Amino acid sequence: MQLLIQTRRLMAPFLFLAFFANVPALAVERRGDITPSVDVNSAQASEAVVSSKPIISAELSEILRLAKNGANQLALLQMDSLQPKPEIDAEQWLRWERERIGLYLATKNWQAMADRIQSQQTFIPPESQQWFLGQQIDAWLALGQGQLARNSLRRLLWSQDDLANDVTIAAWRTGIIRSYLLDGQASAAHTAMLRYAQDYPNANEVSETKAIANSALLRARVLLQANRPADALEILRDKKSRAAQSLRLLAALRHASLSSAEVISKAKKVLASKKLEKPLRLRLLNIIAEASKIEGDNEQTIWALETLLALTQQKKIDDGLFVISGAQLWQAYIEYAQVIGNAQQLLVGDDISWLTKALTFTDKPIIQRSLYAFLSQQASDKETRVTASERLVALLRTRKKGSDILRRLYLEESQYAEKDNLPNIVRYTLLESALQRSEIKLASTLMVDLKKGPDGVEPVMWELRRARVFVMAGKSSEAAAVLNTVLDDGVKLEQLMIDRLMQVLFDLQTVEEHAAAYALFKRLSERVEAPQLKRELLYWMADSRKAQKNYSDAAALYLRSAEKPGTPEVDLWAQSALYQAAESLAEAGLVNDARTLYKQLLKYTNDSSRQAQLKRRLQQLWLHGKVN
Repeated sequence: MQLLIQTRRLMAPFLFLAFFANVPALAVERRGDITPSVDVNSAQASEAVVSSKPIISAELSEILRLAKNGANQLALLQMDSLQPKPEIDAEQWLRWERERIGLYLATKNWQAMADRIQSQQTFIPPESQQWFLGQQIDAWLALGQGQLARNSLRRLLWSQDDLANDVTIAAWRTGIIRSYLLDGQASAAHTAMLRYAQDYPNANEVSETKAIANSALLRARVLLQANRPADALEILRDKKSRAAQSLRLLAALRHASLSSAEVISKAKKVLASKKLEKPLRLRLLNIIAEASKIEGDNEQTIWALETLLALTQQKKIDDGLFVISGAQLWQAYIEYAQVIGNAQQLLVGDDISWLTKALTFTDKPIIQRSLYAFLSQQASDKETRVTASERLVALLRTRKKGSDILRRLYLEESQYAEKDNLPNIVRYTLLESALQRSEIKLASTLMVDLKKGPDGVEPVMWELRRARVFVMAGKSSEAAAVLNTVLDDGVKLEQLMIDRLMQVLFDLQTVEEHAAAYALFKRLSERVEAPQLKRELLYWMADSRKAQKNYSDAAALYLRSAEKPGTPEVDLWAQSALYQAAESLAEAGLVNDARTLYKQLLKYTNDSSRQAQLKRRLQQLWLHGKVN
């Protein structure tokens, strides 16, 4: 933070930045998945697209290098400001747009991908529509939006051309089946699957790594969702892959041809394998959760559900074969707590006894979490519910990816739909998680009326943090209101507080909220005494006036910033302010005054490049006929 402030303070008009880069485009690899993706492009069409791509620009190379080094959000932010306009350079815009989709894909930001493609439809040329639509379909399937994916897939099937070979069409049709599964329409999925099997009778003879080949696994999922585990077992009987074995375990569990204990044992053995793909891991955990519930093993059910919620934010797993939610974990906690309570002869309503007993299970954290979860929702008094919530949060935070579990527990639960119902400790924890993920919209929602910070956080610093989140969320008026409250407060502003406050003001300037920024800089200048800081504030106030095209006011403020009280010295800060004043005076049409300042600046510098720049500015004024 201090570095950011210093960077702004050291800016000078003679500082020029140039970036030169020529690095390869970021290659985004799509890892294999047990669920086939819908590749809407034939190999022939894809090759044609790649060969026609224009050479990557240096700017785009630099952006992709940022993403490759882990700064994906920064890369997207720069792309927003630097990507060519489609009306000006359609070819380069398309090149950038493909790379943008690649950045979304690399971080599985499915919602952003789907929204972006939707908003840019009018600019995508006909020959590229199929590729972009395919990416959007993949995003909708990943988001569990079966109807949206199905609508687009039907468009592709109805408008298929000569480039759409059998493999491509097969992929589209399996996508239709998957979309039905996501929407819980097992009957429709089964009908579509039967038609598919009629048209591709030899599909199961193809290697499972190919698009058509995965039809056997897809058919098994359809049959399992349609409650036909015996038929699924028959399809999977000779399949050797881990994916097929896991589905066979599920079919055997639901068909009761294997006991729940046997299924758990076999699933755990596969789960312990190295290099297990995430979708397969999620499937196995769901199988363990389902089998454990049948077995009556409450602790193992909770372990499986917690692990699932820690691994994914998805609600529909395996195209809807499993549905996982925070509500399931709440229910599992409560059921286990009731079992423990009965065993320990605890009476419902005797909250103190429950809290005391929970403390004795220090070596059994799942039991503790269950008891605290039970009390957080069903204790007879509010104080106990708050205490239990605090202890539940504290325990989950010690667990790996515990904050992800908390997100699923609280943000999906209907009783917490209103953020006011969330215990403060939960809001603080979710807020921290949202900020770490740069989920600014969620963070601002959690922060809106959370005026008191966590214990140990200085109130003013908390308010400044809230203000910055509001700016980033596009809520500039809320940010300005918070900052005005801070300045009304009368609390002595320490240097760190001032730096943080100024950073929020710089953010306001960045989002073009110059009226609010100017007013707040002015109020801050009335609260500080250090002469150099007052000069700086005048400079930033001038910047906002200049951005508002109020050039005469900007010039006056720059001139005041150039003054160094108690000395006639013209330091580097003064030179910077004088240069900006001259620029503003020229824009205001006060060219004689501008000319005077440029000439003064020539006396203050011995640097040949700066002198040359000043002479050019004087010449430009003369050439434009602005000098009397």
